[in-house]
Amino acid sequence: MAFAVSVEEAASRLVVTRSAVQDGVLAAPIAAAVWLATRSHGAYDIGAWAPLGLLLLATALVLCIGGWGLPRRAAAPAAALVILGVWAALSGLWGGVPDAGWTTLDQLLVAGAALAVGAMLATAPGRARVIQAAVLAGIAAHGVELLGRLALSSNATVYFHGRVLYGLVGYQNAQAAILAIGIPPALALAAQHHRLLRAAGAGTAVLLSAGVLLTESRGGLLALVVGLIVQIAWSRNGRVAATALLTLAAAGALAVELRHVDRALFVGTADHAVRTYVIVAFAAAAVAAVLAQTELPHPSRRVLAAAGAATICVLGVVGGLTLGPRLGSAWSQLTSDAPPQSAPGSTRLVSLSLNGRRDAWRVAIGMIEAQPLLGEGPASFPLRWTENRRLGSLYIIQPHSLELELLSELGIIGLASFLAFVVLAYRGIARAGRGVGGVAAGVISIVLVQASYDWTWSFPGLVVPALLIVGAACAGGARLRGTPATMLIVTLIVVSGAAITAPYLADRQLQAARALQVADPEAAWVHTQSAARLDPWNEEARSIQAAIAESAGKFSLAARTYRDAAAVAQAPWVDYYQEALAWQRAGFNARRLAACRAARAQNPLEPLLERDQCG
Repeated sequence: MAFAVSVEEAASRLVVTRSAVQDGVLAAPIAAAVWLATRSHGAYDIGAWAPLGLLLLATALVLCIGGWGLPRRAAAPAAALVILGVWAALSGLWGGVPDAGWTTLDQLLVAGAALAVGAMLATAPGRARVIQAAVLAGIAAHGVELLGRLALSSNATVYFHGRVLYGLVGYQNAQAAILAIGIPPALALAAQHHRLLRAAGAGTAVLLSAGVLLTESRGGLLALVVGLIVQIAWSRNGRVAATALLTLAAAGALAVELRHVDRALFVGTADHAVRTYVIVAFAAAAVAAVLAQTELPHPSRRVLAAAGAATICVLGVVGGLTLGPRLGSAWSQLTSDAPPQSAPGSTRLVSLSLNGRRDAWRVAIGMIEAQPLLGEGPASFPLRWTENRRLGSLYIIQPHSLELELLSELGIIGLASFLAFVVLAYRGIARAGRGVGGVAAGVISIVLVQASYDWTWSFPGLVVPALLIVGAACAGGARLRGTPATMLIVTLIVVSGAAITAPYLADRQLQAARALQVADPEAAWVHTQSAARLDPWNEEARSIQAAIAESAGKFSLAARTYRDAAAVAQAPWVDYYQEALAWQRAGFNARRLAACRAARAQNPLEPLLERDQCG
C-alpha cells in the first residue's frame, strides 16, 4: 500500500513538473518578444513591428496547422480589426495618403494576429494566466532595464526630454502606457495564495508605478487609474483591491521624491536626483514585496470601502494643497493650447493644459463635418493640419484622439468597425473568469482610455502585449476547426504575411540606399528602384532619388521627382520646398515660384517658406 501511494505521488509530481516545463516553454518566448518590442521604441518603426508581426503570423500558422483552432470569441474582434484595416487601405483610393492606408492595414493585421495567438495558446484558464504572467515578465524586464539605465548611466538626462521621461520608447505617454499595462497582471499575481507570487506581484506593481510617475504623463496616470477601477470592479477580489491601494500609497510616497527630480531637471543637474529616485523606487518595491508575504484574510467590503475612502481623502488633501495656488488659472489652462507650465518642483502633473489638443481637435472636427461617412482618407489629418492649424510651432500627424482620427480619416464606417472590435473584445472578456477577465478588462481599458486623447495606438509594442492578454481571456468556448476553417485561416495568414513583408523589404532597401547615397549614388539609386517596386506609394524612395539626382547636377530631374514625392507624402510642403530649390538651381524662376506657392498653400504658417528660395 505504501509503495502504491508513493508511486501515485511520484506520478502526480511528474505531471506537475511536466506542466511547469510546458508553461515555461510557452512563457519564455512571449516574455522575450514583449521585452524586445517595448524596448525598440515601442516597435513604432517598421523595422521593429514588421518582424514582430511576421513572428506572430508564423506562430499562428504553426498552431493552426497543428490543430489548435481559433476560438470564436477571439475570431470576432480579430476580424473587426482586419475589416478596419482593409477599409483603411481602400480609403486611399479616394483620398489621403495610400501608403499610410496600407501601413494601417499591416499594423492592424499584427494586432489581430496578437489577439489570435493569445487565444490559440490559452487552451485552459491556467494557460491564460501563464500568458498574462509572460507579458508581465516582458514589461517588468523593460521597467527594470529602464530604471537600471537611469541609475547606472553617467548622463541620465539623455533619457529625458525637458522635465519628462522619454525613456526607451522616445515618447513619454507611450512609455507610461507600456509600464501601466503591466500593473493589472501584477496586481492579479499579488492576489495569489503562494507567498513568492504575492511578493513578486506587489513589488512589480510598485516598481512599474514608479516608472509611470517618472514620465510625468498625466494621460498615462489617468488611464492607469481607470484601468485599476475597471479591474477591481470586474474581478471583485478583495486582495486585488487591497494591493491596488498599497500601490497607490507607495506611488504617493514616490511623488514626494519626484518633486526633487523635477526641480533638478529644470536646472539641468538631475543625475543625482534621478539615482536617488530609483533607489527609493526599488526600496518601495521591496517593502511592498515584504508586506505581501503576510497571509491576510480577504478584506471585507466595509474594510475596503473605509481604506479606499481614506486613500481618496489623503490624495485629495495632498492634491488640494498642491493645486490650490493654481486653481485660479485652471480654466485659462484648459482653454489654452500653450504647453504645460509649472514651477520647478511642482511637476508637470499639476498642469491642466491640453498642450495643443484643442486646435488639433478643431481641425479633425472640421474634417468630420466635411466628410462624415467615408472620411477624407488615411493620413489626411496631417495634410489638413498644416493647412488649417493656428499653432505655428506644433507639428503632429494625428489629432491625439483615436476616435477623432478614425472619424476624420475613415469616417463613420471606420469608427463603427473599431467600436465593433471594442464591443466584441469586452464581450469575449466577460465570459472569462473574474481573475483572468479582470486583468484583460483593466489592460484594454488602459490602452483605449490613453488612445482617446493621444496617439499611443500607433505603437504596436504597446498594443500587441495588451491584445495577447485580451486574446487569452477570449479563449473559452468553441474553436474554429475543420478543413474549411483551417484553409481559410491559413490563406489569411499567408496573405497577411505577404502584405507585411513587402513594405518591410522596401524599408530594408531604403536603409541600404541611405547608407550608399554619398559613397555610391548609382547603387543607392538601384536600391530605391527596388523599394519603389515593393512599395509603389513610398514617398521616401522618391525623395532619395531626387536627392541623388540633385547631387549629380540633374536639377530638373530632381525637381520633377520631388514633385512626385509630394503627391504621396504626409508632409508635401517639404518636398515642394525642395522642388523650389532644385528649380532655382536649374535656373527656372517661374517653376520655383510655383513650387513655393504650392508649399505655402500646404503650410501657410511655416517660417522656413518666408526665406531662402521662397523668401
